[in-house]
Amino acid sequence: MKTPRLQIFLRSFFIQALWNFERLQNLGFLFAMEPALKACHPEGEKGCKAYQGHLEYFNTQPYMVNWILGVAVAMEEENPQKVSSLKHSLGASLAALGDAFFWGSWRPLCALCIMVFWGVLGLLQTPQALWLGLFLGLVLYNAPLLLMRWQAFERALQWKEGLVLELKRQQWPRRTRWVRNLGFLVGICVCGLALAQHPEPFTVFRNLFALACFLAFKQAGFSTKTVLGYTVLLAIFLGSLGWV
Repeated sequence: MKTPRLQIFLRSFFIQALWNFERLQNLGFLFAMEPALKACHPEGEKGCKAYQGHLEYFNTQPYMVNWILGVAVAMEEENPQKVSSLKHSLGASLAALGDAFFWGSWRPLCALCIMVFWGVLGLLQTPQALWLGLFLGLVLYNAPLLLMRWQAFERALQWKEGLVLELKRQQWPRRTRWVRNLGFLVGICVCGLALAQHPEPFTVFRNLFALACFLAFKQAGFSTKTVLGYTVLLAIFLGSLGWV
């Protein structure tokens, strides 16, 4: 059977389009799997059972779903009885890994990078620096994700049931820690650019105070996302006092 890979990959971006409270992403997953199901199963009772099998509860991190899709497509052709158990076991595990990496690390890092872009473009007095910085930040966030999602789908098709061992070798927790540490360094760069643009004594003191708060939160073990949230709340509080 020739797997319609591109069609399945494009459909994976709509995994949450039919999200529902009862079974979460099951309809979105079935929508992505439909081209493979049509190719594997002829019309009739067997085909209907294959569709019904994917109507069960399913939920995972949307950026990690391509790993599960690849395995499900490969196993649907060879051993469809194992697809359900693989979906359940991989869904929860990849959800935890994906939430920690993408929501807790990669997204805050890209947000800090946008601030760096704004600072550099501001120093260079670039026209339309605000929109250009946002555009560069969106490219930085999405380009690696598109490549990762395609590679995940292709590799899962090849690895099949060996996917679990391969994911362990990729050391996702280590990647998460590395991205968080990089976000910490980028946060220092943001403070440095703020000092470079506003060298007045009071502004220097204010930015150094913000940097000290940032370092204190990180030293206390807070995630980059949490630190950014507290930083915004602190800025609002100081602004209400007229200090910002």
